[in-house]
Amino acid sequence: LLLLTSVCSQFVIADTPPSDALVKELLTVTQPQKLLDQVMAQMDGVMQNSMLQAMPDQKLTPEQDSIMAEMRSKMVALIRESMSWEIMEPLYIDIYQKSFTQQEVEGILVFYRSDAGQAVIAKMPQVMQGTTQLTQTVLSTMMPKIQLLVRQSVEKLKASRVSPSDARTAVPIDES
Repeated sequence: LLLLTSVCSQFVIADTPPSDALVKELLTVTQPQKLLDQVMAQMDGVMQNSMLQAMPDQKLTPEQDSIMAEMRSKMVALIRESMSWEIMEPLYIDIYQKSFTQQEVEGILVFYRSDAGQAVIAKMPQVMQGTTQLTQTVLSTMMPKIQLLVRQSVEKLKASRVSPSDARTAVPIDES
C-alpha cells in the first residue's frame, strides 16, 4: 500500500502545474521583460521600414509624411501600452502554467541558473536580432517572387471568370 501510494503521488506531482511564485521566479531569471523592452525600443524603426516597404514607389508630400509619422507614432504607443509588462506578465504566467509542470519548471530553473543558462539569457537578444535580420533579408528577396505569383494568380482569376451568358452553356468539370 505504501509503495502504491508513493508511485501514485509521483504521477500527481509530475502533472501538477507550477505555482505562480515558481513561474515568476523563472521569469525573473530568464528576463523576458528585458527582451520585451528591447523589442519595444526597436518597434518604431520596424514600423517605419514596414511602411516604406509597403509603399516603395510612392513619394509622399511633407504633409503626407507627417500624417504617416503621426500614425506610426500612435501605433507604436498603442503597441507599447497593449504589451506592457504589467499586461503581459499574467499572460506569460498562464502560458507557462498550461505548458509546463512544477517539476519541469524546477528543472528549467536549474538550467537557467547555470553558467550555460545564463549565457543563453545574455546572448539571446543577439540571436533574436540576427535571426530577425536574416528573416527580413530572406523575405525581401522573396517578395518580388510572391508579388509576381499574386499578379499571375489575379490574372488567371480574371481570365477564368465566366460571363452570365456563358454560365448557361458551361460544361461541368469532370473531377474523376
